[in-house]
Amino acid sequence: MKTIKTLSLLLALVTLTHAVTQATIRRVNNQGFGAAYTDLPTCIGAANPGDTIHVEASGVGYGIITLNIPLTIIGPGYFLNENPGLQKNSTPATINRITLNSGAAGTLITGIRIADDSYARIYINSSNIRIERCFIEDGFELQNSGTDVLNNISIKQCYTNSGLYHQSYPGPVNGLNITNSYFGNYVTISSSGTGYQNNCQGNITNCVFNNGVSCWSANVDFKYNIIKGGVFDNNNNSITNVNYNLFVTTTMPAWLAVPGNTNKIKSPVAAVFPNTTGSTDYKLHVNTIQQCPECYMTATNIETGVWGGADPYRLSGVPNVPAIYLLNAPSQSVQGGTINVNISTHTNN
Repeated sequence: MKTIKTLSLLLALVTLTHAVTQATIRRVNNQGFGAAYTDLPTCIGAANPGDTIHVEASGVGYGIITLNIPLTIIGPGYFLNENPGLQKNSTPATINRITLNSGAAGTLITGIRIADDSYARIYINSSNIRIERCFIEDGFELQNSGTDVLNNISIKQCYTNSGLYHQSYPGPVNGLNITNSYFGNYVTISSSGTGYQNNCQGNITNCVFNNGVSCWSANVDFKYNIIKGGVFDNNNNSITNVNYNLFVTTTMPAWLAVPGNTNKIKSPVAAVFPNTTGSTDYKLHVNTIQQCPECYMTATNIETGVWGGADPYRLSGVPNVPAIYLLNAPSQSVQGGTINVNISTHTNN
């Protein structure tokens, strides 16, 4: 008898199919299972600029990594055990910490769980970075300082238990775009230091902030967000760049309670987020427009929060590649014989 575990795992690679022109696609699985690499840093060291690395599901973390070249790193998602039917294997791929240095410009990281480290964070020291559909336990840190400029930092459809930090290294950032993401802790954009207050430009839209925001820059458009808890500091902002947001409170912040204000208030939390069952990220759905008209903005009723907008949040951060969600095959076969295998797949656009 010959087990077909290896066959099943090879078929599961379809989960991570990703077309890259003139680049190598590399598999890493720290449990083996036929992957060319069992160690992620070794795989990164062997990669060339523009390569794609599929980090496969594992109950063991892949360690701390630093990128000095542009790569695409793809995992299977997170909260998969809470959202059955999205992946056949509900185990995530966990990287313990990621640092993106200047040579990593052009990098995309998607479907990865960054966790299980005292600084389970993504440190960004490079321009042209995209972080999409990732879980980040300890948040993000923009580390440029002085006159070092970061351009085009995109954080989209992510879930973090923590926040975003820019106050320690307040270098200029042009094109900071944060969309359809959840932040469990305080978010600080730019810095209160002399000359730093307006050194960030970009857009923050359709996010949920659980513990407040400090956005010192009047050059950041802040729209269609939900401030679930904490405060929104009045620094260099005004109704000019803070519009169409929902504050889960009973009183509008005084600095926004002026003529022309388009922001709204609603309380209690259960009136905005009514779901008490379902997955961690499913609970971020806002109430219906009938029960919470304040959750929708403008004459076209644009939904606030992570599930609104043109490119809403995706459950479990399942990456934008085909995935196997069902695999039926016998556990053993006769050597030289035939087997019947049924595979069900779906896309995750």
